Amino acid sequence: MPQPILIDEEKEQAGETVKEYIAKIRAWKSEQGIALNAPLPALATYAPEELIARLKENQPIISSTLRFPSTHLFIPGKPEIQETITTIEPLFSKLGPTFKNDSSIIVQWIKTHQEELIKTIENGKDKPISEIPE
Repeated sequence: MPQPILIDEEKEQAGETVKEYIAKIRAWKSEQGIALNAPLPALATYAPEELIARLKENQPIISSTLRFPSTHLFIPGKPEIQETITTIEPLFSKLGPTFKNDSSIIVQWIKTHQEELIKTIENGKDKPISEIPE
């Protein structure tokens, strides 16, 4: 008579979580043109606590598969992120149809007034087109 096989649901779910995590990181590496076997100098993974618990249990497998550094951390929650505007890039597909021949003047002004434009945007304001000299 066949013996019943014991299945550990928690371990199965953890295995699926690890498999999905590795697949997502590999897909990202592929999109970025990074070889799958190339080291990935990721400092940390942030995710909900339940997910982090499953990943932490399998850190050696994950780190060796994805080639994370030994110092890679699995941290519950969200990272503290501070966003800053570093550059303003004009969208020619929007400028051309709207401003026709003046679009090149606007593009040149944007390129030469980056800092001023960034400060204006960071202060929650817009730059009226009337303030851009011809």
